[in-house]
Amino acid sequence: MKQSDDGYKSFERSITFPCTVNGKLLKATILGKDESSKEHAVKVLFSDGFTAMFVHTKSGWKAEKEGGEPYIEAINARLDNFLRNSLK
Repeated sequence: MKQSDDGYKSFERSITFPCTVNGKLLKATILGKDESSKEHAVKVLFSDGFTAMFVHTKSGWKAEKEGGEPYIEAINARLDNFLRNSLK
């Protein structure tokens, strides 16, 4: 993993999977994680160009960018699985 100055580390191999956002079939790619965050946070790029850091809080996943709600709905279960597997 490569780390930037802000604590974000990109994965050597990103994780890509299909998803549907607002009825549109897209690909989501988990690019890396923010190791400076107290909560679990991952950076995700979508094939329509939307990119955001998604943070797992006590109340669920939140996008750190406006307009992220439909994207969270589309990948929520995948992010939960990713989080469970990364904690093993």
